Amino acid sequence: MDELHDYELADPKKIRRRTIIKEVTVNALATLFYAITSYVFILGNDFAPSGFSGILAIIEKVKDIEHASLVLLAMNVPLLVLSYFKLPKRFAVYTAMNVLLMCGCFYFLGLIDKAGSFKFNTLLTAADGTPVLVDGNTVSDFGKKLFCSLISGVCSGIAIALTFRNTGSLGGVDIIVMLIQRKKPYANVSILLIAVNIVVIIAGCFVFDTESICFAVIYIIVFSKVSEYILSGTKSALKFEVVTDKPDELSAVLIEELGHSVTVMRATGMFRHEEKYLLICVIRPRQIADFEKILKKYPDSFAFASPVSEVFGVFFK
Repeated sequence: MDELHDYELADPKKIRRRTIIKEVTVNALATLFYAITSYVFILGNDFAPSGFSGILAIIEKVKDIEHASLVLLAMNVPLLVLSYFKLPKRFAVYTAMNVLLMCGCFYFLGLIDKAGSFKFNTLLTAADGTPVLVDGNTVSDFGKKLFCSLISGVCSGIAIALTFRNTGSLGGVDIIVMLIQRKKPYANVSILLIAVNIVVIIAGCFVFDTESICFAVIYIIVFSKVSEYILSGTKSALKFEVVTDKPDELSAVLIEELGHSVTVMRATGMFRHEEKYLLICVIRPRQIADFEKILKKYPDSFAFASPVSEVFGVFFK
């Protein structure tokens, strides 16, 4: 108890315990969501997405899912050991938990679903429901396959972003990225990710048909955009910086019509050495048209904008 201010201080141990419970729960649910959606929409549908999940799909095409999950676990073991010594311990423990849970889920699904009835069927069928054969081989429905690449990209992006936001990952390429960022904070890891994805896609072409390239690329685009959106935050905004000689009048209009406050600083125009004012205003993207209408009433003002990924604290007036 803080006797001076008469309020009870939070117990750091309780806060830490609640944080760990919340992070473990979210990591476990996100991993299960990833494993189940990958099994349903990726495995058995003849395309290899990015990273280790693409390798799993390739192995599953040649072998059964039980063997593929064990191979995936074996591939992650050296990376997990390395992450324990090179990365934060909590990240390493959560990632190991996620990898074990994911591989166990794949293995269990393979045992109980020998016929593949849980998987989304992308085969092209006739009116009576029988698969269409071309030269004696079954043919995939392009629309259904496209749906699988889109929905699996969305689900994977959500799952991986949630694990990252809760101090974990799904292993594989994620660990490699974290190790490189730890060693070289300014390294361009996107080049590595692109290289790994290209290798996986090319390897998939030797197992699947050439359409796998298109669906894998679609998956990667959707997956990267969804995960980036979640990791960057959903509270996107625009920051306008306005140079004007009427700060009070313009600020009052912006506050009244847009509902956001304005920060004012003195500035000097170096071309004519005139005293000006710099107004900083953060608005929602949908308010940009209203902002431009207001600014047109002040032709002597000059403004430029920059994107803001997320806004914290008090945003509205």
